[in-house]
Amino acid sequence: IYATWPGATSKYRGYVHKVELETVLLKFDPTFHETFVPRKQYDIEFTFNRYPLRHQHRALELSQDLPKGALFPLSGLLKSHHIATDKPLNLYDPDVARNPEQKQAV
Repeated sequence: IYATWPGATSKYRGYVHKVELETVLLKFDPTFHETFVPRKQYDIEFTFNRYPLRHQHRALELSQDLPKGALFPLSGLLKSHHIATDKPLNLYDPDVARNPEQKQAV
């Protein structure tokens, strides 16, 4: 994001700090904050960083070699993985031992 006021020659670089329901909070270089005048109208120029988009497209290209369903498996095709062991579990928390769901998760 770049901010200037009409007629100015210098631009101040900033970024989106926080997005709320109806408000966007911007953060700029300290020199901008020193010269900031409340209620003054500024020209705001939004820029777009293509780097993350290129990474997303590259990941999609590389995913073509993965087995079908590796990225987005259907819920019916998911298999549970259990590790069989002949040693009994030595649980630190007795509440976990009494709760079958928690014990199975461990």
